[in-house]
Amino acid sequence: MEMATASHTRVKAYRLEEKLISSIESAAKRLHTSENMYVIQALTKASMFDSLIPAFGRIALGRDAFSAIVSTSNPDSLEVDGFAIGRENYSVVREILESLDRKLTFIQFLVEVLAEQGEWFKVEGNVTENAERITIRHEYNEKWSIFLKSYILGAYDAYAPSLGKLQIDVKGNILKIRFPKNTAF
Repeated sequence: MEMATASHTRVKAYRLEEKLISSIESAAKRLHTSENMYVIQALTKASMFDSLIPAFGRIALGRDAFSAIVSTSNPDSLEVDGFAIGRENYSVVREILESLDRKLTFIQFLVEVLAEQGEWFKVEGNVTENAERITIRHEYNEKWSIFLKSYILGAYDAYAPSLGKLQIDVKGNILKIRFPKNTAF
């Protein structure tokens, strides 16, 4: 994703602990980027994905606990809730990026927000903006696939309700997404 141009920036100072400053310096050096660019990228990514996850009282779930919770869920509820949450989440992230004068494509939402930042699944292969198909894989059970399918369909409905329907085939923990023909992202 493109970063905001210099004409859209302003200077703001924050007080940080020495330990955090050292960590930022090391990370920026390791990634061969400036400290400023590293902080901008980290905050941009956090603002995109963190807005989708309300504070959960600092509760972190392990893989087994999450999988157990999802496996006890009603599949019909997962579908209905997934669609509604996907529509809402896509709209929130799009709104955040538009406030930064940036456009969010659906491919960016899947790859950069959900896969890279959220770590909800892995995207197989290199995906471009004109991809006709995407395959995703996750480490959980089929009920998580049911939720993901509905979530992605809801997000796509918020992105482009008039472009046609996505085709999503689910086989266990693998989802194969086919975009409508002649879709320009």
